[in-house]
Amino acid sequence: MSARSRLLTFVGVLLVALAPSCTVQQRQALIAVTEQPATTTTTTPPPATRRPDATVAAFCGPTTSHPAWRVQMATLADIGVTAVHGYCYTPPAGYTVLDPGSRYASQAEYLELAGEASRLGLGVIAYDPQFWTDPTAAAAVWAPFIADGTLVGVDLGDEPGWSDMAELNRRAAIVRTAGVEPQLIFVGGHVQPVADQHAAVPTICPTSDDYESNTRALDDLRILLAVAGCAGIAIDTTGRDMDRNGDRWSTDQIAAAQQLGARITLFTGVQPENFPTWDALVDANGHITPAGAAVKEALQ
Repeated sequence: MSARSRLLTFVGVLLVALAPSCTVQQRQALIAVTEQPATTTTTTPPPATRRPDATVAAFCGPTTSHPAWRVQMATLADIGVTAVHGYCYTPPAGYTVLDPGSRYASQAEYLELAGEASRLGLGVIAYDPQFWTDPTAAAAVWAPFIADGTLVGVDLGDEPGWSDMAELNRRAAIVRTAGVEPQLIFVGGHVQPVADQHAAVPTICPTSDDYESNTRALDDLRILLAVAGCAGIAIDTTGRDMDRNGDRWSTDQIAAAQQLGARITLFTGVQPENFPTWDALVDANGHITPAGAAVKEALQ
């Protein structure tokens, strides 16, 4: 207690003690209280935690059925990843963006992923059709992760065709009623229609790129940032020198995207089930790979 606080307390007690209605016993008790040494309670503030965001997302993230998935998550965070998608399962026969079947994880797996992400201060971008089939129920299920910011986006799919956009826009509008932003990953020739028709697709494209031909990636990004309201870029880190400049993991594009202030989706964080030859940022045991080390250096 400061000297000023002690003085004010003493004056207050003294006025009460001198009041005619105050008995001798009450006065003595009040004065005794002021003679007790002041106790100071110090509370150590909790360590600062990073608010989850989608600045650097790993596509794909871990599957929670893998024994080392938590280690993989922690290593991705150490690399500089701030959010993870779910695992990329092998697309079933007849896969489409609007009907992906078993291509994505279940709601239960995404929720388990979100629990660990929340502990690590990471965000999650979840593909959960319940957001557009029953948004009230989805908002209730995801409420803790919406409240703490862990659910940083709802994935509507990747590589949509222009014919998919009417339905995806309908789903996006419903997702927003739950207080979460939807997102898509546009690829290749699908980027220009987004720029041409940006009024029809307001903000459901925070990450876009032609990661099969990375020489166009930054041009796509500039167009989408300026014209279509998109916020980011998907960058190929799978060990393929797509633009033939000697950089297998596109770390030059990471630096350029950061200079533009763009969000970055790294393709791929954990090796996809159906592409076992591609490099990933972490290996099966959760250890950082050469690609992960290169990306980590580029992100710093």
